[in-house]
Amino acid sequence: MDLNSLNSFLGYGDFRNAEFLVLSKHEGADNDYLEQELDARINHFGLEKEYWLDGENRLNGYWHSSTKEADKIKRGLMEKEEIKSSSVPAVVDYPTRMLFALEEAFNKNTDKYIDKWFEGANDISKDIKDKLTASYDDIYSYHQITSWKAVLSHYQPLLRAAQSWPYTESPRSDYKKVFERTVHPENAHFAAWRKQREGILANLLKRYPKKVIFCTGNFQANNESDPLQNFFEREFQAELKDFGFNGKLKGVYGEFSYNGQKTIVVHTHGLSGGGGLTPKQVCKITKVIYRKLKE
Repeated sequence: MDLNSLNSFLGYGDFRNAEFLVLSKHEGADNDYLEQELDARINHFGLEKEYWLDGENRLNGYWHSSTKEADKIKRGLMEKEEIKSSSVPAVVDYPTRMLFALEEAFNKNTDKYIDKWFEGANDISKDIKDKLTASYDDIYSYHQITSWKAVLSHYQPLLRAAQSWPYTESPRSDYKKVFERTVHPENAHFAAWRKQREGILANLLKRYPKKVIFCTGNFQANNESDPLQNFFEREFQAELKDFGFNGKLKGVYGEFSYNGQKTIVVHTHGLSGGGGLTPKQVCKITKVIYRKLKE
């Protein structure tokens, strides 16, 4: 298996022109179709130079143009029909709400309209619900849905399935230690791999700076060294501090500047599952982003 291609895959969307980067912990996969998922990423995504970070070498970073089109490729390899679902993954839903909320806040020069974008299913207005529903499929794509484009990337490059680990090069436990701690990794292979992965992410952000980087799912909340926080502080001299919110919302936020572009970084725990962020918490985070950008 070509692990180098997996380590070089950045994700989905228009990475050159997007202003909003969602940097998730890792991309999940179906246990029954992991082989096809890997086939798509290695052999079908980002084959043209226009999707290469430097336009010269695919292994220096590449992406696919959209999650929607990527799903079509994967379904073809899996020989599966499209199944429409009423549920929307949080990694799609929350950033879509954030983008629309930020757009309206900047247009009206106030954050008082942000809350309405994070109402629950029973309280949200029909107009907002319809606008969100019409946008979900293309939020990570080359289409212009709001005034900002969004891209989806992952800090850990290997696809993860609950019961399957096809990467025979090293045990799963070693891989997790390397990408979830800042301590010196015992596995030299994965240590070099993490350095390469962080190098690709750093090159992305230096070539194509973003206004907002929203990191989820990797935060070490128990006073342990956090690898992503360490990455931004080391590579960009980012100044990050605790949220200071009351309750269970843990994370850091701050900013850095590169070539005259101010970038707001937010790093918190996962968007879904047990302990995942709630709409109200994402609403708070969106207000923090707005206020930091206005400073």
